[in-house]
Amino acid sequence: MGTEPASERVVLGIHSRGGQGGLTDGHAWITVKRGNSPIEYYGLWPDDHPMVEDNGAGTDIRSGMEKTQRSDADRYYDLSPAQTKALDQSLRENVTWELNNNCSSWASETVSRVTGKHIDAGTWLPTVETPNALIDTIRELESRHPTSPSTPEVNEPAREVRSSNSLGQNDSSQERSNPPTNAMTDPGHAGNRLFAGLREGLPQHISDERVAFAAQRAHEAGITDMSKVSRVIERDGDVFIAGTTPGFRASVLAGEQPPTIEHSSTALAQRAAAQPSMESDAQAVSPRMV
Repeated sequence: MGTEPASERVVLGIHSRGGQGGLTDGHAWITVKRGNSPIEYYGLWPDDHPMVEDNGAGTDIRSGMEKTQRSDADRYYDLSPAQTKALDQSLRENVTWELNNNCSSWASETVSRVTGKHIDAGTWLPTVETPNALIDTIRELESRHPTSPSTPEVNEPAREVRSSNSLGQNDSSQERSNPPTNAMTDPGHAGNRLFAGLREGLPQHISDERVAFAAQRAHEAGITDMSKVSRVIERDGDVFIAGTTPGFRASVLAGEQPPTIEHSSTALAQRAAAQPSMESDAQAVSPRMV
């Protein structure tokens, strides 16, 4: 939670280097710094790349390849022990490089899965991610909350909602100060119009939980209302949302387990409540300074 001694802290980095605009141009990778140990480098490389040795059916996750490579965008996350365990499990997976599962796909999805923070590398083409798109996302996140290897984004400490007072009774004041948020299926919810519009535009086999999660992701990406949505695409269970503002996009992949509607509703409502001050701060600058 950001308070570990330097010798115990684990910091996950995501890095991207741009290319000339082709789908396979550039490269993206992750790094892991475990306390005082040397930095570990991991990236997804195809067997037919001239810099690697073909290992047949073995994993295309390769280590140490990026040690001397420069990057155009970087972001860092402090990992809890549970997140570190999840990362190590991901690094042991047998993953195959494909055009729609390339280095930027793997890096962004691994970091998203481990940290719970959405890192988008998607383009206007469904199921295709690129290092250039990942650079845009990282730079946008860094403009809001800069990070570095020594000052990573930290995990929010879990709030103790029940504690014992001097009389031995449970103190529910925190629960009272955080009343339940109505779901975005309710007309009065800040995300209701966005949820309803996405629900109407997506096939019925996409669950309401997934639609609500997509609405939350869209809102986080700056697509706060259906008036700001230009396209909604569903393909093989993947949901893609493109905003009217160039570069604003969100996605929920078929392999992701969506949270409950209530969870997505609460997250969206909390962000919407903070939105006025965020928008006023952004009036003087372009929404994507890249």
